[in-house]
Amino acid sequence: IDREAAQYALQSAREAGLPLESDAARDQVARTGAAAPAVLPLLLARPPLAAQLSRELAVHGRLAPAEVTEPEPLLDRERAQRFLRQSRDEALLRTALRELYGHADVDRTAKEWSSVASACTDIAIAVARRIVEARQGSPLAPAGRRVPVPVLGMGKLAGEELNLGSDIDLCYFYGTDEGAAGERTVHEHFARVGSLATSLLADVADDGFA
Repeated sequence: IDREAAQYALQSAREAGLPLESDAARDQVARTGAAAPAVLPLLLARPPLAAQLSRELAVHGRLAPAEVTEPEPLLDRERAQRFLRQSRDEALLRTALRELYGHADVDRTAKEWSSVASACTDIAIAVARRIVEARQGSPLAPAGRRVPVPVLGMGKLAGEELNLGSDIDLCYFYGTDEGAAGERTVHEHFARVGSLATSLLADVADDGFA
């Protein structure tokens, strides 16, 4: 262990106001600072999450895998962006700690992180659809059915091989050019959906990107 980095992490945690009363809390900070210093700022910026993770370690002896679920149907772009970025950071911290503690090997970590990326993508697409449809109507095929929009994850995402620093590559599709979305064509509708979904994931905001 890099003891100097661990001590620096503990000092930084005290200055940030992280609770360090328990052995689990101190070990969590020291281990992160020594082995994953790039992740340490996420821990220092979230004292309640740090406390939750250390309690989970103390009580159960291990951390559960990260899960990202939409708490309610998000209809506001800024709220959705904020939720996705906070969820991504919290999931990154949990996933990294699971590997540091030996709760997941490299292959398991890649699968779990790919699942987080897929969940964030699903949420971004769902939010984009709601926002665009609220403005211009639902995309309907001639038979009156709602046109689907499958999204294909490419490369490492498709193979569940994402590492914690990977980006993702997406291909957007839609079911048919027949029909309309209000006064717009189906193509125009889904061009806006795809653009907004990408923006929700990729734009750099005050709290980073997803």
